[in-house]
Amino acid sequence: MFTRNKKDTGIMLNNYFSRILIFFCVSYFLLGTEVSGSQEKKEISAESFASMTVLENGRKKPFDTYARNKLIQFSGKQKIKGSSANQWLARVLFNPSDADLDLIFLINNPEIADALGITPRVKRRYSFAELQNAFQKLNSLSESAMQRDQDSWNSFDKEVIRVRNNINDYYSLRSTFSFMEPYPYLQKNDTTLANLLGLSVSSQPSYVQLLYRSERISSLMHEIQMKSADSLTIAEMSIVMLAKKMYQTEKTVGNPSPHIIPEITPDGEKWYSLWGLINVYHTDAMPTKMVNLLFTMQEAYVNQSQQGFDEAVKQYKYLLTEIFAAGNVKLSNPRLELVYNSINPFLLSKIIYGIAALFSLLALSLLWKRSHQLSVFFCITGLILHTSGIIARMVIMSHPPVTNLYETFIFTAWVSVILGLVLEWVKIRPMGVVTSAVTGFIFLHIASRYSRDGDTLGMLAAVLDSSFWLTTHIVTIALGYAGFVAAGLIAHFYIFQKVFTKTDEKNLQLISRAVYGIFVFGFIFTIVGTVFGGMWADQSWGRFWGWDPKENGALLIILWGLIVLHSLIAGMIKGTGLAISAVIGVVLVMCTWVGVNLLGIGLHSYGFSSTGAGVLFMYIGFESVFLITSGIVLSIKSKGRHRNSVKVSI
Repeated sequence: MFTRNKKDTGIMLNNYFSRILIFFCVSYFLLGTEVSGSQEKKEISAESFASMTVLENGRKKPFDTYARNKLIQFSGKQKIKGSSANQWLARVLFNPSDADLDLIFLINNPEIADALGITPRVKRRYSFAELQNAFQKLNSLSESAMQRDQDSWNSFDKEVIRVRNNINDYYSLRSTFSFMEPYPYLQKNDTTLANLLGLSVSSQPSYVQLLYRSERISSLMHEIQMKSADSLTIAEMSIVMLAKKMYQTEKTVGNPSPHIIPEITPDGEKWYSLWGLINVYHTDAMPTKMVNLLFTMQEAYVNQSQQGFDEAVKQYKYLLTEIFAAGNVKLSNPRLELVYNSINPFLLSKIIYGIAALFSLLALSLLWKRSHQLSVFFCITGLILHTSGIIARMVIMSHPPVTNLYETFIFTAWVSVILGLVLEWVKIRPMGVVTSAVTGFIFLHIASRYSRDGDTLGMLAAVLDSSFWLTTHIVTIALGYAGFVAAGLIAHFYIFQKVFTKTDEKNLQLISRAVYGIFVFGFIFTIVGTVFGGMWADQSWGRFWGWDPKENGALLIILWGLIVLHSLIAGMIKGTGLAISAVIGVVLVMCTWVGVNLLGIGLHSYGFSSTGAGVLFMYIGFESVFLITSGIVLSIKSKGRHRNSVKVSI
């Protein structure tokens, strides 16, 4: 009565794991997207605004990319309150009082919230309105840290400085139109001064209104300079203070981001923000078409006129095209980048690789036969998306996608997935699909952490501006890294099965051959990539080898590969020794790949990043514990087998 046949059991497992899959997918999307309902105040759509051009760090990009980068910088997310980053940025620029309530400032250290007198939040995100009142305290803590040597900064100091810098960046964004707001350094009850400048006493003037009276202020200042300081009236002293504040404002504000107004001159392109244009051309900037269109956008946005806003954006983009055409300067079409942003292929690939990893682990544990085919299907699907994302980046940037740490993780993940599928093709199963799914997911996840450092589609560092050497040196080095990493992952499974299971020797030999083949693949490409790197260094820096930290790391990997392969050929190590050596090889690769960039020294310091130090040390600690524990267990097993053989012989 209580028995079931194999078919019924298979159907139950099928339904059970299908439900698990649906649960994980739904949970990921629900938890991964922060949605807190609709806005209290209805907003017009700012989607037409997404394709407008802005200059940042030397690259012309659509506002959609700029908005995403800024929101990731501030909050670590690409969406806020259920609205897109582009919608959020439009709110900040055109109606900042509404945006000030958005919870966008990520503060990882709860001690900072306590120090600022702010109630810590569970999700660790705070609004500008909350932090504005505590900015003086935040600035004091930041200045105190800045006065000390950077090497002595603790996690609290680094986080304080990061948050302070983010608030300064946000303030620049929200102040885009602030020159039209009441100028805070002129007292509106100063009747005498208002009369001298021809201003209304009932309302406080803006900075632009004062600029229109700059000739009058200059004339008064000329008269004041002819007098002694003791003879100045209160009104004249107010004129002096006002002129001083206006001068300080011009010099302090300068040309802040976002740079949205281009000027084509014989000397090249110049890009200004609204404040920057006014600081250069003063009142002559006000009648220009672009400035007027930006004012029209703001007015339409505040008044919720969708048609007026879209028409102003359309005219702005047309005017921008005319300016570049007149200057014979090419302005790239942002359509591909907008599609790339909307699809977000690497996030989708990561999710698909994660699902594939779950199925591959089920296949490895032999719980469900169909899970192997499903894991292969999801890996191939993820690879297609992954490949399309890499191709899109290459087209957008016109160079191979290996110019920063983010891109090297993306590319190495892609190579590792292909290597795993090759193993699957030669019937090393399910180890091949496990390698593809796990390495694809892990490296894309690591890459997403580096995306918080700034625009991942940034301009090339001058030292990297060579398409030939990018294609040869960095691509081959990345292939080498991918080989070592894939070999190390498979080696983990070899050691695990050797230590904790009773896997037959034939299967272990199959896994060992896979480790050997991919290890040699990585070793060869690392040598080739290092030689190409030396040739590039000779061409760029005038020397083939200079004992730079990154060069030393590559040399260490090559020496380790030589030691392992010679030991294998000489019979000094076998399958287990090769697996342990492959795991150590991954540690060396990660130290060279990520660890050297944490130093910030040497000719390769263009890849400097402070992200990942803690994770790297945790990884090294994990591998150390894994290898030591495995060694102890294998030693105990070996002694047990030796004693049993002695008893049998007796």
